Amino acid sequence: RDQERMREEFQRLLGLDRHVSLDVGGRRVPAAFESGRQTDEKIAAVQYLRFAIDPEARRALTDGAAVALEVDHRNYRATAAFSAAMRDSIVGALLDEALADAALRRVRDDRA
Repeated sequence: RDQERMREEFQRLLGLDRHVSLDVGGRRVPAAFESGRQTDEKIAAVQYLRFAIDPEARRALTDGAAVALEVDHRNYRATAAFSAAMRDSIVGALLDEALADAALRRVRDDRA
């Protein structure tokens, strides 16, 4: 029963990959979902996201702009503001692609 309910909930979230972004000081930075984790009919429970930080968002992050994760899917809407500690812990990976790659490998390989 629980698995059936979870499957139904995941079906409701199809297309989520087009509805997640970071808000960096009021500037929207769309998420890029790792390929192969969803199709038009199915979505995986675990998703890995990346964010292409443009020069303006990069300056805002460097200057200490507030950061929030936003979801605006028709079946799920949420905004989660990053605490100062969370923001500080993730800014390096947002600004440095090599750090982001290393962090993703740690999480995928379960070495977090």
